[in-house]
Amino acid sequence: MDIVGIQLIGLDSVSDGSDFVTESAISYAVGPDNDGSIAVDYGVTGFPTTVFIDSERNIYKSWQGEIKAEQLRKIIDTLLKIEKP
Repeated sequence: MDIVGIQLIGLDSVSDGSDFVTESAISYAVGPDNDGSIAVDYGVTGFPTTVFIDSERNIYKSWQGEIKAEQLRKIIDTLLKIEKP
């Protein structure tokens, strides 16, 4: 399982994103969405949005707004169960 954060450049600056990653002690990769195409491709209409993608690169679930650890764990556990052969 991989986790990747995407920052929409223009909504915030690159330095704002770097500061957020440092202050939040984020340990996963975070990359820029310079032109908004990633947000469009994944149907992001609000921030933050969490998109869960299965091993076939299909959107399994999308969560708009802050997600609590318990809900995140539940969604990931369900997705991992579905993904097991």
